[in-house]
Amino acid sequence: MDDRPNASALKRAPGGGPPSRLAQLDDRPPLQRVGVLVEIPRILGEMNVDPEPLLASLGAHRSSLADMDGWLPFPVISDLILKCIAATGREDFPLVLGASARIRHWGIMGKLLSAAANLRSALVEFVANHPRYARGAGAYLVDCGEDGLLIGYRIHYPGLRGSAPFSLGAMAFARSVVAELCGVEPTRVLLSLPRPEDTAPYKRAIGRAKLVFEAEHFGVIYSRAALAKAIPTADPVSHAEIRKFVAERWHFLQPDILDRVMRVLVPSVLAGAPSLKGTADLLVMHPRTLNRALEKLGFSFRDAVNEARFEMASQLLRDTRVSVGSLAQILGYSEVSAFTRFFTGMAGRSPSEWKQAELAKANV
Repeated sequence: MDDRPNASALKRAPGGGPPSRLAQLDDRPPLQRVGVLVEIPRILGEMNVDPEPLLASLGAHRSSLADMDGWLPFPVISDLILKCIAATGREDFPLVLGASARIRHWGIMGKLLSAAANLRSALVEFVANHPRYARGAGAYLVDCGEDGLLIGYRIHYPGLRGSAPFSLGAMAFARSVVAELCGVEPTRVLLSLPRPEDTAPYKRAIGRAKLVFEAEHFGVIYSRAALAKAIPTADPVSHAEIRKFVAERWHFLQPDILDRVMRVLVPSVLAGAPSLKGTADLLVMHPRTLNRALEKLGFSFRDAVNEARFEMASQLLRDTRVSVGSLAQILGYSEVSAFTRFFTGMAGRSPSEWKQAELAKANV
């Protein structure tokens, strides 16, 4: 297997509606660095589950799970987490896994962030470099004004099974690693999930932060005071050296234009209608350059926005109890009928019908 991530497939998984034109560009699934997944066998054992049968189901990918610096196909990781939930009977398995994360699981990135001056600069560094070791999902920052800064996480691999558990684990991961990094806790943790009857497992993994369910984002919010917190291991010289090493060593890990565009667009659709200029600015590109890059691949900026909007809509429909009317408003539609026409055109069925089908599949 190639030891570097390939281009994002941007291919809607079975049941997620007709494949888009983006699916024709690359049939290979995106890859992600293993990192904290190396802890899965240990956690399964502690939960009295024999990890061997489950690991055997990974087939040729099994050996990759033993190496933090290895790579696994994104859908394989998602299926693995779902299998762990089923085998243990623990819906909170992703939380336990995420909460076990430590800086060392980040490898060279952990060293880079440990040398940063303060939490804000470390988070900016993390988001900037996240594309180098993860495909199919992206971290992003949202300025919350006086409330501080949101670091969010969203799946952009279309139709991925298990996107909610994956994102849930990412929240526990972020909270755990930042706590180790500089000893601060988030003020709030946002989850695009229905409120469970028992919130105790969430509180154990998240700590003292306020839990907000049915949220538009999966994200953690840090106060302005926390963002200014100095990192005890800060070292400007080491930081510059590691940064240079990462840029040179990981140059080939930069994502392709499709992955970069979707990484920006998926969270952006929550803020309304993304513009070509705004997206290009976030990608540090000229709008004409972005347009030309997309046109070379045979589709338009509008096509990419539609894919991102559909993926956000399907995730919120699948993972929350948000109404179709509220969802239309979240995604910037003034008329519910317009959103329904859009979704039906993308999925081949209405939002309500699509959600019922997804619930039926989940209960099989």
